[in-house]
Amino acid sequence: MENSNIDHYYDFGVATFVYDAASAMSGTASSSTSDKPWPGYPSGYSMTHIVISAVVVTAIMLVIVLGNVLVVAAIALERSLAGTQNWFIASLAVSDILVGLFIMPLSLTTELLGYWPFGSLLCDLWLSTDVLLCTASILNLVLISVDRYFSITKALSYAQFRTRRHAMAMIAVVWVLSAVICFPPLAGWKRPQPVRDDGLDKCVLSQEPGYVVYSTVGSFYIPLVVMFAVYLKIFHVTRVRARRHLAKTVKSRKKQPAVVIQLVTLLVASVIQQ
Repeated sequence: MENSNIDHYYDFGVATFVYDAASAMSGTASSSTSDKPWPGYPSGYSMTHIVISAVVVTAIMLVIVLGNVLVVAAIALERSLAGTQNWFIASLAVSDILVGLFIMPLSLTTELLGYWPFGSLLCDLWLSTDVLLCTASILNLVLISVDRYFSITKALSYAQFRTRRHAMAMIAVVWVLSAVICFPPLAGWKRPQPVRDDGLDKCVLSQEPGYVVYSTVGSFYIPLVVMFAVYLKIFHVTRVRARRHLAKTVKSRKKQPAVVIQLVTLLVASVIQQ
């Protein structure tokens, strides 16, 4: 079927809402139900929504990238933020910066065009980099949670252990584990990329069942369980300490009247003796 014969409309989520809202504010009727798909692009999106979506998503990506760049710059340049505990946050910010620079633009292009125009080699590299950076981002969150746990439960001993060398080693472990999860498709653990009915290429993550289980468990489920357990333990320790502090405060306040009575008694006794 030719694009000129396609008369249905494909919704694009947030961009559709933004465009419709702008149309309503300007007093013009929304064309979201009448725009034709842009000729030459099999995605089915209209020209209006392709332009608006590209502008909106690019603006969001720039905000995310610039925000994380500022975080890394602050940690690197501000002496008060140069502690090793902030290195883990910098590692997380770096992974998010790389996602915004290398993953999101190609993802947006593929979504708007409706097919993958960059060839099989770049497809494999893009997908592996996507898994690498997203996994690194998640594992950095796990590392931050574990760091907080030991900082709270074993403050003195962990402060001595968390040297620059050990912090760099922990960050390196995060990135190595991420590489271990993303590498198998490059070594052949994948299925051939699907092809559209019109012969155009697609570029999707490996649908090999074994790798799907391997990657989702390593990239999501194990980190989820670890973070849940760690923050639950942090909550428990914090609650116990808060109760102890409250009990000490109540006990000290109960002692205050007795101390005041003793002081008044001593004062009266000294006046009588005089």
